[in-house]
Amino acid sequence: MDKAIEKLKLLNNKQLTTIILWLIRDLLNWSKNDRVRDELRSHSAMILEAFLYQINKQTINEEE
Repeated sequence: MDKAIEKLKLLNNKQLTTIILWLIRDLLNWSKNDRVRDELRSHSAMILEAFLYQINKQTINEEE
């Protein structure tokens, strides 16, 4: 995990944005897909909500 964090710190804004968009799309798709197990859909929805909350929180902090 430490190596992944170090690699993340090396990425530029475009790379980070690409990764974030990929995560949001996947979490949204998993949370809405009826073919995915209920537990995974619920977990994906929870992580998506937490992820979007953190994005909104940082956006609000930037505006202040």
